[in-house]
Amino acid sequence: MAGVYLGLQARIKEIYPLAQFIPCSAHSLNLVGECAVNSCKSAVDFFCLLQSLYNFFSISTHRWEKLKNNFTKPENVSLKNLSDTRWPARHEACISLNKNWNEIILTLTDINNDTTVKPITRCEAKGLLTKLISIETALMAHILGDIMERFYLTSKKLQSIHIDLESVIILYRSLIQYVSSLREMFDLYEIKTKEKSGIKDYQEETLRKKKKINDRLNLELNKRVSEKFSFFFNITKLSSAEIYEKAENLQTFYKEDLGTTFSNECVHFSSFLLSLAYDEFPDTISYLRSKTTEERLNCLAILTIESDLTNALNYDDVINLFANEKARRKL
Repeated sequence: MAGVYLGLQARIKEIYPLAQFIPCSAHSLNLVGECAVNSCKSAVDFFCLLQSLYNFFSISTHRWEKLKNNFTKPENVSLKNLSDTRWPARHEACISLNKNWNEIILTLTDINNDTTVKPITRCEAKGLLTKLISIETALMAHILGDIMERFYLTSKKLQSIHIDLESVIILYRSLIQYVSSLREMFDLYEIKTKEKSGIKDYQEETLRKKKKINDRLNLELNKRVSEKFSFFFNITKLSSAEIYEKAENLQTFYKEDLGTTFSNECVHFSSFLLSLAYDEFPDTISYLRSKTTEERLNCLAILTIESDLTNALNYDDVINLFANEKARRKL
């Protein structure tokens, strides 16, 4: 889609190599979710089950009405179809399953026990019922339901016409932190799932494994966060070495536009921002004046007297050394 090899992006880069392709942040988030789901067999099976449930009931008006008749609670919602192009549809499908869990099981059980129904239909209902009545499926419904809800809310904000690059990075990092925290909440999810579904035992006794879907989500989300410019957003929180390294990488990429002193300038700029934040300029000047000894005054006087020689000297090495070692020192 981006045409990185033969498309429009490649042709623009031939004319101007420094042109950077910035994909749609909301579409990139959809690609993140799709790639993460496809990397985990349990997630693939779960979404296939969601689609199978929708197909089973929607293909027959009789089954659809039978299901709707069991919707007696205010929170019951209609089953939703999955969409290949509209990722929020998965969020809606997860909600419909979680809110209609007992009603769907009841309807499938009635169809399976109804001798007037065609054998093939009863067989389909039994197969779906077997997959649904398991703690594994209930657990996936609960966890993926929360993940899809967070993806949906993030996607809505990313599609705002007032969104900017800084807000995009903040939203992505917030989503990364949320996904990373889910692994520590597994025991809580397990307790809630058993209480809601009434299922206590797993179908198969297996050792608990780390699921790829969380790792894949983190990996793909981190890819979408710009590493070239993002350090500017928290430059005051970085050390001098970190600022110097990131600025040097940016200068190497834009070597025709940025000079070799760009890294030092970024370090100075971060110190300037810190001074502004704490309003320390007057205090700093007073402090330096109070600490000026007679020896320093004599040295300054000599430099002033020998101004011709002073102006002829090259101070670049001294300035670079000072910027690296002293610029971030707190007074």
